[in-house]
Amino acid sequence: PLFTFGGCCDAVQWSVSHPDFTHHAYEMYKRELQLLLYFDQMIDGVDADSVKFVLKYPLHTVHHDIIRKVFPDALIVRLHRDPVEMTTSFCSMFTTIQRV
Repeated sequence: PLFTFGGCCDAVQWSVSHPDFTHHAYEMYKRELQLLLYFDQMIDGVDADSVKFVLKYPLHTVHHDIIRKVFPDALIVRLHRDPVEMTTSFCSMFTTIQRV
């Protein structure tokens, strides 16, 4: 399967050991978000100042130093969830991904 829990951890370990690549990936992600915002402004007249992007994937916290550099105005909020609920949600997400 494309996604496995072990594969996920391997990918995170790889990304931590290659910070230049990871920084570039977040720079590209920032450009994609800017492009989405631009089209929302052009098509729907969305006010850029009212838009907030939320990165909910927990493993983003591994790269908080890079995120701070790429998104210097970002507000980082760390939530603590019940481990049982979090594990159930995590397993459900990966089950869904593997079905695709």
